[in-house]
Amino acid sequence: MGFWHLVVRAATFVCAVSSATHVNVAIGNEDWLSGAPEGWKTFEEYRFPMFLDALNKAYPDIQVTSSESYYDGYDIPEPAADDYHVYTEPDTLVAEFNKFDNMTTPHMIGEMAAIHPNGELLFQATASSTGGGLSAGISQHGGRDGALEPLLISSMLRRGGTVGEAVSLISCERNQYRTTRAAHAPIIRNIDYSAFEISPRYVVPRGASIGNQLVAAHPMTHALHATPQFDPLCYVAGGNDKPGGHMFKMAVYNSTDSADVPVKLNFERVKPGTSGELTIPTRPEDPYGSNDPYTGINVVNTGKATTRSDRNGKFRFSLPDLSVAVLDTNPATLCRWKNAP
Repeated sequence: MGFWHLVVRAATFVCAVSSATHVNVAIGNEDWLSGAPEGWKTFEEYRFPMFLDALNKAYPDIQVTSSESYYDGYDIPEPAADDYHVYTEPDTLVAEFNKFDNMTTPHMIGEMAAIHPNGELLFQATASSTGGGLSAGISQHGGRDGALEPLLISSMLRRGGTVGEAVSLISCERNQYRTTRAAHAPIIRNIDYSAFEISPRYVVPRGASIGNQLVAAHPMTHALHATPQFDPLCYVAGGNDKPGGHMFKMAVYNSTDSADVPVKLNFERVKPGTSGELTIPTRPEDPYGSNDPYTGINVVNTGKATTRSDRNGKFRFSLPDLSVAVLDTNPATLCRWKNAP
């Protein structure tokens, strides 16, 4: 297999979310769902336009966001942004990698998650016997006491869930001059998918949270032009103006015969011998392995290695299939959270 040779250009796109003063105000939430049909009709016809007009006049620097997306058939009035929600399988998230490339309406990804493996309906939601929630009818892959293991607390790394979500976030950073915000969902969920009676003893991160945290912990103020080669390697190149340094965030999804993907990468004006920290979370052997709050098992570990550009200024490394990784030439100052990958 040949190298993926990527040349990262110096020209940049400015990130709209790099300013700490940027404020986004969303009006409503999924009015097309809970308010339909009459509530959604009035939202489109006059309620949202009235909010937009009033807020723009009083606070012209605020980004006002609609309850739903352009892709749901709503012609978003300017200068408002839309709010795209997607709960789906990994294949769909990867297929949408280029979804926002030619979009002119600003948008935020208000909710995004891979909620079941490709082609597998993991659970069916039914009315909760305790009221006020949902209980899950678990398929053959369900866990202890109805825990949605591959759905909400599993890594799904071997099944592509973590990678699919990372690809979605990388897509947002590629289009950061159009994307105002992006949020993974759910942030927290009771393990039996019913009431929100949270006990610290049983709070456990999804394995997929490692991939999301890895992408988020290395903030970019701008994206860089790069040679447009994708599949199976999805990526974004960028940097951070304040501390300096370059980043390359990437994910490998379904390589040919599950082979490792060799990468050869060079940034313009990066000198030979420049060091970079390469971070790669490792996947569990069990495709349905999960973080277990009862035993404390964490199936995803994070490996870090230092690599240096060669005499031609190129970084060379290989990534396994179904992996997420970040190469960062200034990791100590860019990583915002002490325990982040």
